[in-house]
Amino acid sequence: MLRRKSRAGFTLIELLVVIAIIAILIGLLLPAVQKVRAAAARMQCQNNLKQIALAAHNYHDANKVLPPGMVSTTYIGPLGAILPYMEQEPLFKQIVAAGYSYKMPAQTGKGVWWGNGAMVAAANTVVPAFLCPMDDPTIRRNVFVYFITYAGGMTGGYVPNGGYGKTNYAANAGALGKVQNYAPYDKYYGLFYSNSQESFTTGSDGLSNTIFFGDYLGDTVAGSTTSGLGGAPSLSASWMGGNALPTAWGLFTPGGWYTYNSNHPDGMIQFAFGDGHVAAIRKFSGKTTDWFSANWYTFQRAAGIRDGESYDIGAIQ
Repeated sequence: MLRRKSRAGFTLIELLVVIAIIAILIGLLLPAVQKVRAAAARMQCQNNLKQIALAAHNYHDANKVLPPGMVSTTYIGPLGAILPYMEQEPLFKQIVAAGYSYKMPAQTGKGVWWGNGAMVAAANTVVPAFLCPMDDPTIRRNVFVYFITYAGGMTGGYVPNGGYGKTNYAANAGALGKVQNYAPYDKYYGLFYSNSQESFTTGSDGLSNTIFFGDYLGDTVAGSTTSGLGGAPSLSASWMGGNALPTAWGLFTPGGWYTYNSNHPDGMIQFAFGDGHVAAIRKFSGKTTDWFSANWYTFQRAAGIRDGESYDIGAIQ
């Protein structure tokens, strides 16, 4: 006669203990996985910024000047100008075929870029290298067709829930761009401003000491509902019209649509400098700009191309 051996199963207590152990292990592993993902995103973002900076160098080599921070008649920004040097030649040819140019003098009679169907079609294209993986792609934001830095402030125009290809990177205008007789901002102008034609050969503070491009979100926090621009919620930037950004408002917490910003979990904002290296700078003030503090001046010196003032970047890292 055959006898069956019965196998003892888990008791309820044993099962609960196993579940508790698994939960603890998951709790221990999850932060590590999140850190790995954040580190990978940071590296991708750094690589994007380095590509953009090197592409700007290649543009300079070919044209002897950097692209304008904004062409004042068409409102197109500098990112489109470097497309051929970022393996985006077909997209650049769309812009050329539409009759638009990033070269100065400004194009009279062409009209704003968002008024031209071919330019709109080009602007709808998503360029992966212009996007930081830490920005939330699920958020519907109004999209800037342009933003302008000028003496005393910044303004812009936007399309409600626009579908244009976004950018998470903005060129550096310096404090308020190249303004005249507006101390102390006028001495801290950057390499990109309205109708700029800056060259590496006309003397500078050194490319390794000067910001080229930096992280940009638009709004300060994912899902934000305020922007300060006519009550428009959740602003991001189109790469076609994402022009040069001012540094005068510093890097406060959480930030604004008119400041450099990022979603990197440690609160650091990454910047590509003129020699191609990428460095992170922390948000160094509270909820508002700490005007004319030591940190503020350090940041302006890092942004300015010909202020002639030395600085220690470590003070704001």
